[in-house]
Amino acid sequence: MEDRYNEASAVLLKARAGGTLDFDGVHFNLNDVPIVLSTFQKPHPPLWYGTNQPAAARWAAENRMNIVSYGSAVATRAVADQHRKFCAEVAAPEEAQPKRGIVRQIVVAPTFREACALAKPAYERWYHTLNDLRDRTGIPRPPGIPLSFDEAADLGLCFAGSAATCNLNLVSWRP
Repeated sequence: MEDRYNEASAVLLKARAGGTLDFDGVHFNLNDVPIVLSTFQKPHPPLWYGTNQPAAARWAAENRMNIVSYGSAVATRAVADQHRKFCAEVAAPEEAQPKRGIVRQIVVAPTFREACALAKPAYERWYHTLNDLRDRTGIPRPPGIPLSFDEAADLGLCFAGSAATCNLNLVSWRP
């Protein structure tokens, strides 16, 4: 499955140049496909690659992509460290370093109760959307993504609270 993803990414990276697209791969064969849309930002907008796997950081670095992770701070640090290392290996010294990020769902409302009332169904919707195509096609869900907001919040992956109580430096999300 990873080889199909990498090839699909190569198709998209090549398509961003515009014009007509020709691609001859193992999974995709495209001939003379018109690419009629172009990006406002030239040569293209910043590209972000999402992964929780440190080894995948090499591909992002080789393709000069920013990287973002969803997981514990320790796991995300491992991905960021690998990305930094691989970027140093493949980039020219004058080249700007790609960025690294971490995904967190944060809901702030007038009260903690209101924030949780908003956050819980929003997380459920996000989780369903994240997995919809996997579920339709029988592809296994990625490991390590909690099923509920409460579980994710207990792991420090989500935060909810009032402006007065929502402090992202806290380990626990509960007031």
